[in-house]
Amino acid sequence: PSTDLRERGGTLVLASEERWVGPGHASIHKRNGAEWLVHHYYDREVNGRPRLRLVPLNWEKDGWPVVVSAILEHTAGR
Repeated sequence: PSTDLRERGGTLVLASEERWVGPGHASIHKRNGAEWLVHHYYDREVNGRPRLRLVPLNWEKDGWPVVVSAILEHTAGR
């Protein structure tokens, strides 16, 4: 069951991982029946250059967003 966020509940949706550092400013993009979490990050592979990233998004039964896979990434400005 979900815990109220004011009581330290919830689950982290985005975090730094391998090459993607400092994700933030997320929004949801819907296209062709799919939802994507769109956010910026800093790319370790190019000296910390800022990038835009889209990752597939699903929802748990209780309505909490879940990033489907950090491996399935698409970047702008590559």
